Amino acid sequence: MGKIKMGGSAVMEFEPDYCEFHITVSIQKDTSSEALSRGRQRVEEILELLTEKAGLKIGDIILDSESNDFSNYSDEKYYTYTKSFYFNYKTDNKFTDTVVKLLEKVDDAEYEIKFKLANESEKDQIVMMAAVADAREKAEKLAVALGTKINGYKEITHEFHSYTENNINMDWMCNEMERGITSNNSLASQMGNHKIEISKSVDVIWLTE
Repeated sequence: MGKIKMGGSAVMEFEPDYCEFHITVSIQKDTSSEALSRGRQRVEEILELLTEKAGLKIGDIILDSESNDFSNYSDEKYYTYTKSFYFNYKTDNKFTDTVVKLLEKVDDAEYEIKFKLANESEKDQIVMMAAVADAREKAEKLAVALGTKINGYKEITHEFHSYTENNINMDWMCNEMERGITSNNSLASQMGNHKIEISKSVDVIWLTE
């Protein structure tokens, strides 16, 4: 019985299942009360647009962080009110563009879109299996050249990642007509979706006979 050590790798791209749309409101004022008042007012304006115009449920908008900090730089002294929140929805470029257009109506707001996989651990497993298959295929070719064959393995090493299960409530996010949103035909809304790439590599010690 012999051994062959062989590495394998695989790279795959997957369509994202949903998006995380992060919005941050930031207001700078001379006093704490001014910053807080203006900031809370701006947040309410955005939340009204998201719920009344975009069809979002207020319970599906998640508070991420909130602060009102004092800054003192030489002659400049001011308070900065910051509030961040986000919501999830099935990947839909038309809906994304609709929300971006709504944000044009308010100042002091920044946004960032993150593409996500709802079942990342399952996709990760698919890529891992492909990496192992790649290692076996190369080992089998070498084994044939040596006049032997693979009959099992002794050891597999790989980089392990932990995952947090995503409990995403996306049932309400059906389509634009059901949300009461006017059809969006802008060029931006017709762009292709971002792909999420997952890569894996393994080292396997194969047993031969």
